[in-house]
Amino acid sequence: MFRVSDLSTAENRFDFELKNTRNEPNEQSGYIELSIFDDAQYEGQEQIIIEVLNEDFEVVKHLDIILDDTTTQPIEHATLAAGFRFPSTAVIDDTMYVTDGRRVLKYDLATEQNVGYSPNQDGTYVSFGDGVVYHGEVYFFSEGLLFQLDKGSLSLNAISSSPSFVEWTSELQVVGNKLYVIGGYNNGKPVNSNYSYDFESGLWATQAPSLTARYGSATAVVGDNIYVFGGNYSGDEYSGYSTLHDSWLMHGTNYDLGFEENTAVASGNHVYISESRRDSYQLVMRYNVETMTWASRSFGIKSHRNLDSFMYKGRIYLVGGDDGIGFDGTDQVGSIYWGDD
Repeated sequence: MFRVSDLSTAENRFDFELKNTRNEPNEQSGYIELSIFDDAQYEGQEQIIIEVLNEDFEVVKHLDIILDDTTTQPIEHATLAAGFRFPSTAVIDDTMYVTDGRRVLKYDLATEQNVGYSPNQDGTYVSFGDGVVYHGEVYFFSEGLLFQLDKGSLSLNAISSSPSFVEWTSELQVVGNKLYVIGGYNNGKPVNSNYSYDFESGLWATQAPSLTARYGSATAVVGDNIYVFGGNYSGDEYSGYSTLHDSWLMHGTNYDLGFEENTAVASGNHVYISESRRDSYQLVMRYNVETMTWASRSFGIKSHRNLDSFMYKGRIYLVGGDDGIGFDGTDQVGSIYWGDD
């Protein structure tokens, strides 16, 4: 049995919560599940102490867990088994799937091991798309086609096509049971289209067009809103789309967004936009959607064009991209943590 010790310096139900425990009778092992709550207040190092109890409710052991919201140095993890110039990532539990429409790679984030690779997709060339997860399944959209990943064979199977052909779309997002495909490139020019795909009905719908025609924008979801940042032809504009009201609100412009294919993730009220560039250290811009304020910070890890990002165990992971060396791109897997200090 387990319980939270009063000696913990982290505050129970404010900094963390003991969600689930399991200890089978007559077994000498068990597990606990914790939820960690992150806020904008800097608290430094705090300690969670979990007491392990015997059947007489006597403490037989302490488990010490350290929480630290101080910014840390970047970590370079074990590399991918192949380089990905235009990576699209999707994460289920501890497993990352990476594809470029031509190849699919499976990577265990906990052990940092490549555990599967399929180089023989139907696509004869690398395509710029994006991947998402819905109800434990991985989907990939590129050049007007929506694919579902067979996680066993690591093969991509086309299941639907968008109402009109679009390539180089903004990063895909899922809100509720719908996938949103915003912007893109068609007939030699950027478009402001906004399509949704209902996973349950398998039907597409046309939503309110974005305020700016663009392609390759960074996007992130906070609540029921999709925030869209920059992208080619965007004029450095960033705006929010309400999926509830099918309406847009322009937030402003930010020159630092540039015109490259940046990538974004959200945590709480913050969106972290990682700049997509070569031959520089990684610049990350943080936007607070409540206060509409910006901050930026450079991290000592190489940036690459067209890299992809996701959040895993509180860290922003940066994967692959175009390093300017060869066709396939870089095999880099790095991560950063932007703390509250």
